[in-house]
Amino acid sequence: MQVKIYIGEYLLDTFPNENIELTSAVSSISDITKNLTDFTRSFTVPASDNNNILFKHYYNANIDNTFDARTKVAGRIELDGMPFRYGKYRLEKVSVKQGKPYAYTIQFWGNTINLKDKVKNDELSILDLSDYDHQYNSENVKLGLESSLFSGDIVYSMFAKKQYYYNADGTDDTLTPTLANIAYDNGGNAGVLWNDLKPSIKLLPIIEAIETKYNISFSRDFFGRDEFKNIFIYVNNSGESQGISFEKKVNFTSGTNPYINFTTDVARYEFDTYRRVETLFRVEPKVGFLSIPYTIKMYVNNSVYKEKTYTGNSPVFGRDITLYDGTQSVYFTISTSLDFEFDAIYRVKGSSYGFPVFEHVVYAEDNIINATISINSYLPKIKTIDFLKGLFQMFKLIVIAKDDGTIYVNTINDYYAEGKLINLTDYIDSYNYEVERGKLLNPITFNFQEPQTLLNTQFEANTGQAYGDEELILEDEDGIQLDGESFEVKLPFEQVVYERLVDLNDNTQTNIMYGGIFDETIQGVNPKPHLHYVYNSNLGAKKIAFINDSGTKEEVGIANIPTHTMGFDSVQYSLTWGNEFNEWDGNIILNTLYSNYYESYITSVFNIKKRSFRFKGILPLRLQLTLGLNDVIQINHNYYRIDNYTFNLLTSETTLNLVNSFDNTLNGFVPSRTTITTDSTAKTESIFVTNGGNFSFTKVDTGDGVTWVDVTSIGSNVYFEFEENTTGLEITMQVEIQNTLTLQEITITLIQLP
Repeated sequence: MQVKIYIGEYLLDTFPNENIELTSAVSSISDITKNLTDFTRSFTVPASDNNNILFKHYYNANIDNTFDARTKVAGRIELDGMPFRYGKYRLEKVSVKQGKPYAYTIQFWGNTINLKDKVKNDELSILDLSDYDHQYNSENVKLGLESSLFSGDIVYSMFAKKQYYYNADGTDDTLTPTLANIAYDNGGNAGVLWNDLKPSIKLLPIIEAIETKYNISFSRDFFGRDEFKNIFIYVNNSGESQGISFEKKVNFTSGTNPYINFTTDVARYEFDTYRRVETLFRVEPKVGFLSIPYTIKMYVNNSVYKEKTYTGNSPVFGRDITLYDGTQSVYFTISTSLDFEFDAIYRVKGSSYGFPVFEHVVYAEDNIINATISINSYLPKIKTIDFLKGLFQMFKLIVIAKDDGTIYVNTINDYYAEGKLINLTDYIDSYNYEVERGKLLNPITFNFQEPQTLLNTQFEANTGQAYGDEELILEDEDGIQLDGESFEVKLPFEQVVYERLVDLNDNTQTNIMYGGIFDETIQGVNPKPHLHYVYNSNLGAKKIAFINDSGTKEEVGIANIPTHTMGFDSVQYSLTWGNEFNEWDGNIILNTLYSNYYESYITSVFNIKKRSFRFKGILPLRLQLTLGLNDVIQINHNYYRIDNYTFNLLTSETTLNLVNSFDNTLNGFVPSRTTITTDSTAKTESIFVTNGGNFSFTKVDTGDGVTWVDVTSIGSNVYFEFEENTTGLEITMQVEIQNTLTLQEITITLIQLP
C-alpha cells in the first residue's frame, strides 16, 4: 500500500519499509470519562534533501529561523491516493550518523479537540455576554421573576442568601438581613427584597459565547436538545447577602489640589519631613437621587481604610483620617445597587508640628453610576476548560473533532446507536486471538462539589452522602463486592437542596420553592457553579410579597422557581446522579444523570459476560476508510464494540481491541422522549431523534385540534412550537414522524396543561 505523508501541502520522502502504525480509540474502558483520538507511534522519515528543506536543517542549532518543533503542524495521511486521516505532526528528534543527518522522527495525531490549547486558563468571566447586560432594578428583576428577559435566556429565580418562610398571618412582618416572611398577606412591608435576587442564564448562550471567542463550532446533536437548552447557571460570585452592588471610583474634575492625578483620580502624598494630612470628603446626590442609599469607601494604599453608608447628602467623611510622613495614596469609591448621580468635594489640610502648611480643595462633578449588570462579570469563578469538561462528564458526551473543523458532541448512547454493522469475518484470524478479563472499576462514585449551603450540608450529615451524589458498588450473585479499583467522576458544579414553603398560618403547602444560599449561621455563601432547571409556577392564592426599589410592596402571582428536574409531570430529565426525593412533591427522581447517560454503558462494560478480545487481520483499504469507532464488528456469529484498534499503514495489518457487544441496536429511529407535557404558556419544546435528519411530519387530531403546535426540525432535533393554551382545559394531540429514507415511524404525544 502506498503511503503519502503531507505536512501542509508538502509531500515528505519516506523510507520504503518504515512501519507506520495508527491507533484509533473513542474511549478507554479503564477510564469512563476519557475521550481519545487517532495517533501514531513515532516513525522516521529520511533526512533527504527534500525533507531537509521542510525541516530547515533542524539538527543545526546555529541556523536561525529553523523549523519550530515546539508546536504541532497541520498535515494529512493518504493511502493509495485516498485521504485517510487529517491531523497534526510534531518533530521529535533528528538522528545524526557520522556527522550527517540520517532521519527525522515525527509523530502524528488525528484532528484533536485541543480545547485546552485554545481556551488556556481563561475563565468564563472573559466571555462576551454583553448582549445580556441589563439594568439591575426592581422592574427588570420582577419581570425576570414572573417571566424572563431576553426571550427566556435570563431569569430571576427564587434563590436567596437569607432564609425565607411563608406566614399569611397579618401580624407577622418579619424582615431582617437573615430572615424574611415573604407572604403577600403578612400585614406589613416584609417580603422578597428586589435585590435579594440574582439572575440565572441558560447554558446555551455561554456555549455560543465560547464558540465565538475561540472560533470553534460544536454540533447541536446534544447542545440543541431541550434537556440541555433548558439548563440555567446561577449567576453569582459573591458571598454577600444583599443584591449586586456597583462600585465606581470617584472621578475628580477640577480644583487646586496638586496631589491629585486627574487621570487616575488617586491622591498621592509623599513628604520628606513630618506632615499631618487631614482629609475631608463629602458627597451630594443630584436631585432625584436623594433617597438612594450609597456607600463611601476610602482606600489608603489600595486597602479599604474606612467605609460607611448614607442616604442624601453625606456628612464630612474622613475627618478622623491622619496620614503621616512617607508615601500614601488615597482614593474614594461610591457603591450602590441603583442608578446614581452625584457631586463630591474633597478638602485636604496639611500641617507640620501643629502649624498649617497647606489647604487644597478638589471637586468631582457630574459623577454617574449606571446600575447595569454585566452577566460575564458575575458568572461563577470557573475556568472555561473546567466548565466544558464538567459538562462532558456530566452527560457522558463523546467529543470528536471532525475534518470540517466542527466538533461533534453527543451522548455515548446515541453515538453508538448511529454506528453500522461491519462483518469482518473474512479478514480476521478468528482461530488465534486473546481473551482478557479486563480492568474492573469498583466502586464508582459520581459526585458534585462538597456542599456549602445549609440544607445540603444537613442532608450530607444525616445520610452520609450529599444530595445528588451516587455510589455504584458492583456485587456478585452472592452480594459480595467485586474486586476493583475505586473511581470517581467529580463535577466542578455544586448541588443545592431546595425548600418548598408551607404557609405557617394554615399549614397548607404553597407553590413556592426556593434555594437558600446560606450556611448554618444563615450567612450568605458563594457556592461552586450551580446548574438548575426553572419552573414557572402559578402561585394561586399564596402570593409573594415583592419589595421594589422604592420600598413599596407589590404582589407576585407567578414566579420562577429552581428545580432539579425538567418539569414535574412525567419527569424524564434531572440534574442529580442518584434517585433523590424531589423537594417539590416528595416523589423519587428516577430519570437521573446516571440512568439517562451512564447506566447502559456501565452495565455493558461490567456485565458478567464481558470480555476484552484482541484479534488480528488484514483489512482492505475500503474498510479502513469507512470503519467508525461506533460500529459493531461481526466476527463469525459474535458481535463486538471497538475499544481501540491499530492499523499498519504499510502492511494493512490491523489489531482490534474489542469488547463483546450486548446491545446491537443500530440505525435505530429512536426519540429522546415519546411524550411531551408542558404548561399553558407559549413555548418551544424539542426531542432528539437518533439517526434522524430526514423527516416528514403528520399531525393526528385526538379531539383538541392540531393548529396549536407547529413542527419543524434542524438536523436530528425536532421542535414543537406551542401556542398559549387559553382553553382552561388539558389538550392533547399526536405527531407521527417518519424517516423518509428508511420509512421507520415514531409517534410523539403532546400534552399541554391548562
